Amino acid sequence: MKLSSTSLATRVNSVVRLIPKLVFASTTIISLAVFDTNPAVAQTNEIIYSGVATTTIQYPDVYGTSFHQQTIQTPVQCVVSAQQSDGSSTESNPFNLQIGFVDPSVGTSVGAISMWSAAVATTSTGSLLVQYWNYQLNGNQFSGQLVNNATSLATAFNLVNFPLIIPPNLNLGGYPYAMANGTQIIGVFSQDINRLNVQISGQTVDLARSFVSEIVCTR
Repeated sequence: MKLSSTSLATRVNSVVRLIPKLVFASTTIISLAVFDTNPAVAQTNEIIYSGVATTTIQYPDVYGTSFHQQTIQTPVQCVVSAQQSDGSSTESNPFNLQIGFVDPSVGTSVGAISMWSAAVATTSTGSLLVQYWNYQLNGNQFSGQLVNNATSLATAFNLVNFPLIIPPNLNLGGYPYAMANGTQIIGVFSQDINRLNVQISGQTVDLARSFVSEIVCTR
């Protein structure tokens, strides 16, 4: 029997919201975020899953005349908590979801992925809720899409690393590309909420690169 949407949302929202402290995987303005492993930060009042992301990417060569495909596995962490809020506005999703990793070295790996449903940014006038995704919960399943990649705000946390290639086809390693609006997400919780499977699929903002990431996590 499936969990009801109400019971799952109640269990998720019963945890006390605590946003993990972030460090950055590179010095670029748009970079994949890494979860802090400090015990004082990573507390038990969130649902934290660990697992593997298997990501298939397609990308053009430097001249755009042919495409390459790779499938890469990277370690991943998924954090589920209550909706984000800046004090006046609250995330409309049934729960907040963050997908990243704890090892900074993964941040430069081709195929590494970072997904945030919403975050609270600090601006010159105070806190600002930035919601990236809209998704709905139906039983123990959720689905939706990226509606605001926020690249203009330099708060883009929905990213996939692709090879950075320069003439004459020199590969400089993984570089973060922002996901395009319209990227799809589908997720399934196990009945005991001890397992989470997520699929994220779409293109980058330049529409030249595509990806499908299958994420399998347990707690």
